[in-house]
Amino acid sequence: MEIIESGDACAVCNIEYGFFPTPCGEMVAAFDACGLCFAGFVAKYGREAVLDDLSRRFPCAHLVCNDSLRCDIFAYDGPLHLVGTPFRHRVWRALMEIGAGETVSYSQLARMAGMPRAVRAVASAVGANPVSVIIPCHRVVRSDGSVGEYHWGVSAKRQLLEYEGALRRRLRR
Repeated sequence: MEIIESGDACAVCNIEYGFFPTPCGEMVAAFDACGLCFAGFVAKYGREAVLDDLSRRFPCAHLVCNDSLRCDIFAYDGPLHLVGTPFRHRVWRALMEIGAGETVSYSQLARMAGMPRAVRAVASAVGANPVSVIIPCHRVVRSDGSVGEYHWGVSAKRQLLEYEGALRRRLRR
């Protein structure tokens, strides 16, 4: 998967977005000229609030709804356009090393990213993840093993973990 890292969310561009069903609930996916730049679940906040989130992340973009846009987010392997600081990019790359159906704690993730003392900052970067599911921030749990928080809602996080666990069990057979 090609990852285009950028620190500039203020480039004027068009972003096409669409809503679509997934096994874990309705999602929105948004694409700019470089690739997938945003993906998130709708259930917790609703469509309007999710689009507000997208426009806050890309304040200079012109958002265009494309009702025919579909994305199999669970199988997406196209280019990603990730806008964030170098620190966030480092955390997001570490997240992508966590296998489907596996979980790590925030402190384990901080070590994976090479920043073992920056657990809180790592947690903040996890919460700022722009492309849910592709960058699997749902695979990070609290050190006591409890699910913890999730930008898109604890219910969506549990559904994702259950979905991936079921897929992993089927593949083992």
